[in-house]
Amino acid sequence: MSNHPGVTYHVDDKDLGPFTLRISGTSAEFVSFIHTYDGFVDTAIGWERQFALKFNTLEGALAAADQVWLIEGYYTTVEPS
Repeated sequence: MSNHPGVTYHVDDKDLGPFTLRISGTSAEFVSFIHTYDGFVDTAIGWERQFALKFNTLEGALAAADQVWLIEGYYTTVEPS
């Protein structure tokens, strides 16, 4: 069982950061803000990714993707930007 339910990622990408979180099943919807206190996630649409959250490490992206899963139940894909 994965330590990161709802999250798709490739360990081989670990040195290819920064990373963004794409909402799985969408072509260009990315996580732009995680409101942990209020319990919701904002997303931005567009391949430019200018408003998408960026994470320097795969570990940081995975921790954020775990929060997205816990808050919204969104499946996410961690992608190098």
